[in-house]
Amino acid sequence: MERIEIFQKCNFAYRKTCAISYKIIKKEIQMSKSLNELVVKYLKENGMTSAFFCRYIGENKTTVSLWLHGKGNIGKEILPKIHEFLSGKHLRTLEDIIKEMEGE
Repeated sequence: MERIEIFQKCNFAYRKTCAISYKIIKKEIQMSKSLNELVVKYLKENGMTSAFFCRYIGENKTTVSLWLHGKGNIGKEILPKIHEFLSGKHLRTLEDIIKEMEGE
């Protein structure tokens, strides 16, 4: 194979990889923006503050505020905590509260 053919094949493979990466990144950004809108609605509908959300997911207020307003991104490592939060794991049952009070 000539050098030009090898270069052309490598160049094609590189462009294809870049195109696939771009599509994945673009989809992740779109999902991130949809998720932030969902979190904003969830917080509003349940009368919760973004500060409470920040404490639960373990992220700083500035990063979360930018993300909630669609001006920043949040790390993938935080997604499981966001899922937990939206699933109601942050809620404590009356039984849990009574047990805690009895233990004091």
